[in-house]
Amino acid sequence: MTTSSVPVRRKRVPLAGDLYHPRQAALQHTLRTVTPLRTPDFAPFEPELSRIPPADLAALDGRLCDATIPELQRLMEAGTLTAAELTLYYVARLRRYDVGRLQSVVELNPEALAIAAAMDAERRAGKTRGPLHGIPVLIKDNIGTGDRMHTTAGAAVLLDARADRDAFIVTRLREAGAVLLGKTNLSEWANFMSDRSSNGYSTVGGQTRNPYGRFDIGGSSSGSGASIAARFAAAAIGTETYGSIISPSGQCSLVGHKPTHGLVSRDKIIPITDATDTAGPMARNVIDASILLHAIAGQDANDPATAGVSARTDIFAAPDFGAEALRGARVGWLQHDPRRSGDTRVRQATLAALRRAGATVVEVPFAPPQVDYMSIFRFGIRAGVAAYLAATGGPVESLDDVIAFNRRDLRRRARRGQQLLIDSAREPLSAQGYTELVRTGREVSLAAVRSTLAEHRLDFLMSFRTSFAFNMSGAPLLSLPAGYLDSGEPIGLLMSADLGRDGELLAAGRAFELASRARRDPVLR
Repeated sequence: MTTSSVPVRRKRVPLAGDLYHPRQAALQHTLRTVTPLRTPDFAPFEPELSRIPPADLAALDGRLCDATIPELQRLMEAGTLTAAELTLYYVARLRRYDVGRLQSVVELNPEALAIAAAMDAERRAGKTRGPLHGIPVLIKDNIGTGDRMHTTAGAAVLLDARADRDAFIVTRLREAGAVLLGKTNLSEWANFMSDRSSNGYSTVGGQTRNPYGRFDIGGSSSGSGASIAARFAAAAIGTETYGSIISPSGQCSLVGHKPTHGLVSRDKIIPITDATDTAGPMARNVIDASILLHAIAGQDANDPATAGVSARTDIFAAPDFGAEALRGARVGWLQHDPRRSGDTRVRQATLAALRRAGATVVEVPFAPPQVDYMSIFRFGIRAGVAAYLAATGGPVESLDDVIAFNRRDLRRRARRGQQLLIDSAREPLSAQGYTELVRTGREVSLAAVRSTLAEHRLDFLMSFRTSFAFNMSGAPLLSLPAGYLDSGEPIGLLMSADLGRDGELLAAGRAFELASRARRDPVLR
């Protein structure tokens, strides 16, 4: 049987969220002492934080440890918790465990407490906006916000850059009543900067570390993964081109969802390629991920890919959400590549949980089509970054300008090099060639996914490893906590389905979550 792994190549180059960076844990350890250009500013929160007794924070730790977003809502509806208290609780945890340690959050929103207070006032007046009302969330630092926070993609050249307005998904979060708490660190330029890059490292935010130990943090939504695993917010938004949500979710024992392509707008998100880029939720459980997806999904006039795309994303409202979603389902297990000792044990436990949930599991072959995704990425980032800078009013105009800026101080601005940016600036592919490459790549990738589902009469595909075919096809992907190696390193189970079946995929993920009960919190010191 073939595997769903990325095909082996003679030269390993890191991709956006590449799952197989060599020596990542060791490389990340060597970068842990690099001083970031920006760290969170706690000054706007200090007066309120100083009035909270340590015993109250410890009590909140116990009460909120496993709370889902609906459970947080019930506490606020009962009057035993406010959005302002919840916001301060997360900020206190972040100040204690993140700065100089995990380095997952690069900037706090100075207006977060004011937003939380406004949501509390609305609740007292009898108005609630939905499941995210008063809930603090974090977003990745390549998503534009038209407020006092910056949008940098982790790059020194954009250190002082601010977006001219909110991204569409940020507007949706605000309308839903979410408290925008801050921005998370990421692999610089979404992990498409250097062939010697480190997951979770950026010039702006430094090196993000895995809260579970000295393990690879995954990329490029590294800060979103670490921050939610460590409970610095209720949930976060990551972005993905190839593995950038699912990789850190797996490494941080989280639920991460890469939506069907076009379900979530890419408006005002610093891009790699419009062929596969998307934003998506990262959370500690499927219910919270589903709630977050429902808030950000929708048609946006600024992103043509969202036109006509629909999926049922509101099934989280059902009291028995997902409990029976795998009953009678046929699941295709794509033979995985056991690259780490312990995979077999976790695989056996995963298969047992799937069967307990009522699924029939069959091993199936999967032959990923060969797609020249590096040319797609190189052309995409060159054109996409230039378009973003032109529309947003950045301090530079092109990828060439970024490269020139970095060259003036490589030690500080491009410590791990910038060869992928250089290669992208020189990419010979034409716009017409890019369009054709994307079209054919999407056709063959979607055909591979759909033919595997149809031939074996499958509802879902699952594995511990992924293939670019799932991103290129536009199919949804879901990462779920599956267990831990003997070393304590987390492993994520990947699930996929046909286009637009995001709601059903999340429901199936919930059924697995209930059957496996695999996730546990990291121990922070």
